[in-house]
Amino acid sequence: MKKRSIKSLPCMAMHEQGLDGLQLAIIAAMSRNGVIGESGGVPWHLPADLKRFRRLTMGHHLVMGRRTFESIGKELDGRTTVVLSRNRDLNVLTAAGVGGVGGVGGREGKEGREGKEGREGKEGRQDLSGRCNRGDSGCVLWAGSLDEALEIAKKRGERKVFVAGGSQVYKKALVEADRLYLTVIDAELSGDAFFPQWDRHEWVLVGCEHHGVDEENPLPFDFCEYERR
Repeated sequence: MKKRSIKSLPCMAMHEQGLDGLQLAIIAAMSRNGVIGESGGVPWHLPADLKRFRRLTMGHHLVMGRRTFESIGKELDGRTTVVLSRNRDLNVLTAAGVGGVGGVGGREGKEGREGKEGREGKEGRQDLSGRCNRGDSGCVLWAGSLDEALEIAKKRGERKVFVAGGSQVYKKALVEADRLYLTVIDAELSGDAFFPQWDRHEWVLVGCEHHGVDEENPLPFDFCEYERR
């Protein structure tokens, strides 16, 4: 794969004070026109992006909305997923396949990040109330809000939380986020979910790496990292 570094700037100090030492990062992939999803999935397949997502988020807490979780359809190994939902009914979340057969779509679901098609979660795991063991290879917790999800992560000793969608969760997280990890696909694509508007003047581009088309990745894209001023 051909790589070209576009820009690199010195890192600034982390804006951790607002979250009592907890760093909040947003991770997202989007098209040039801001599309992040279509019909519960993503309108592209970029293995390089999938590997980057896994590498950056491994060992951390991932926060996402219920629909995003259902599109993934399974637990993500090596990470704790905190699902945002106002409904405490386990059926709402286990419908995605936690404790059963994985669903389709999403960035790590069917033909998505890290897994075989239709991969099953750990048998019987339906604990969404905060009782995950620290040694679990992957587990799912429930939270009623982003603030509650961050509090759960802090109590579990986390130092860096990643927010992984969808649109409304990104919008809320942008208010407090310290860092953005964006994959920007160099194409105009159609979709029904979009990354929220964000003020680029509030952010410094730390680095951006261009990737051209190759045998595995049919679209050109940039890996970009931003830090709040």
